[in-house]
Amino acid sequence: MAVIDNYELQELSALQKRATFTDKALAERLIVLRDQGFPLQDLSTAIGKSVSQVSRIISQLRQAQSTTHPPRAEAVTAMELVRRALRGEVGHDELVEKLKGWKYDPQYQTKGEWDDWESVDNSFDAVEFAYVSDLITDDDYDAIVDAAG
Repeated sequence: MAVIDNYELQELSALQKRATFTDKALAERLIVLRDQGFPLQDLSTAIGKSVSQVSRIISQLRQAQSTTHPPRAEAVTAMELVRRALRGEVGHDELVEKLKGWKYDPQYQTKGEWDDWESVDNSFDAVEFAYVSDLITDDDYDAIVDAAG
């Protein structure tokens, strides 16, 4: 019986770890969607919780993040900025404004077939990556091109 009990306890522990991971992932996604402008009412309806519960979940995670993670330094390269946007750390409007004012490295020449797939982290490749990743719209892309022009 002790072997079965031990197995059951391990399963219970694994279930708790999955639930904790899922709760954290849900809270992080709520923050991203809220920062993108989704109303609390829509978020609460989507997950079956009250508006006050969703607000509390967001507040608790934001507070935990602010105490455990000091504010990040500014992105060093354009691609780092885009990657932060992909993770939800940078909002759409902030991304577009920063990319409009970015000092991109000069265009580079490829030397052969093999380096056609390379990208330079601080070049306009980052804007193109943001575009194909649906982080920016056609109009955003055009505005960034005009500003960089």
